[in-house]
Amino acid sequence: MTSSPTPHRTVSRGLTGTLRGFLYAAAGIALAAVFALYNEARAFETWWSNPGSLELLEQVTAAEEATLGIDSLLTLASLTIAVLVVVWWYQAYLAIQRLEPSGLRWSPGWAIGGWFIPFANLVIPKRVLDEVDRVSGTAEDGSVDGWREQPTLRVAAAWWWFWVGAVVLRGIGLVMTQSQLLPEATFDGGIYASGLRFSLVGLAALCVAALCLAAVLRVLGERLGQ
Repeated sequence: MTSSPTPHRTVSRGLTGTLRGFLYAAAGIALAAVFALYNEARAFETWWSNPGSLELLEQVTAAEEATLGIDSLLTLASLTIAVLVVVWWYQAYLAIQRLEPSGLRWSPGWAIGGWFIPFANLVIPKRVLDEVDRVSGTAEDGSVDGWREQPTLRVAAAWWWFWVGAVVLRGIGLVMTQSQLLPEATFDGGIYASGLRFSLVGLAALCVAALCLAAVLRVLGERLGQ
């Protein structure tokens, strides 16, 4: 005889595996983007110290094109991950809800909607994940009593901080660089170079965040996977 599946194991292992695969791919692309943007920043700073050199300007243009090409791949990977993440969050919360633990603060609807509310999406998805983490961890011992006292995965906290940091830093970098390209702006190479540096650090944080989330899904996928 085969044992019946545990009631809360309702997250597709295929979904978890696919999402982890895309996260590893995104981490690799983000790392490549870090090196590309570093080369662009160096080329730009060299040209800015000698703006009359056409050869140096061509190097900046070539470096920028390389960065844009890699960034387009990262954007495609990120869009795919965004869709898979929303589906995974929804399935995961449904899974713990079936155990009927007392005192849940969120819902499967929030597992989806929390990602789409500006600024709140920097908080709500992590709160939802914390409940998934705590309830699923407690359920492995055969009961959901006392799930609030269950510690959360440290790597989950690391993922969230790196992800939020990546969003903020890349946003600052984008604003700084794009503000210097406006028709009415007086171009300031120092501000533009600083914007590139902010974006570079943001990309590095994104790379780490992707790896951390893949690690989180490995653990929670084992708890919840059917």
